[in-house]
Amino acid sequence: MVTIVEDFLTDRGRRRQRTVSVDLAAIRAEFAEPRPADLADWEHVRSALRQSVSESVFELWLKPVELVATDSAGCLLLACPTDTRSWVTARFGQLLERAGQSVRRQLRVASDRELQLLHALATSPARTARTHHRRFPIR
Repeated sequence: MVTIVEDFLTDRGRRRQRTVSVDLAAIRAEFAEPRPADLADWEHVRSALRQSVSESVFELWLKPVELVATDSAGCLLLACPTDTRSWVTARFGQLLERAGQSVRRQLRVASDRELQLLHALATSPARTARTHHRRFPIR
């Protein structure tokens, strides 16, 4: 079990946070480390993104986006710096979607909750012992 902080809405519609425990086995069932085919698809997507925007826009907004995992449906899960995540999602969401379609994959920017889960998975004792050389990159 690991503990994370998640956002929720109260009955009165207020946004609050609460601490919840999540089973590591459930996280492992939900996410997987990117395989070579996933990484190849992501490189193709990055190339398509680079060709779709100016070099300065790519460097500033899209280069920091990273492939961090795949979800149980095979969607490529992306991490973006926290301070720009909502802007990048709003501004480049359709572009990301089209680039994903070019490799027949869905792309999704990871939520805070998902990033916490991936971080917990990457730092779990079993994961560290098995794959000490690679961890999910989290910003």
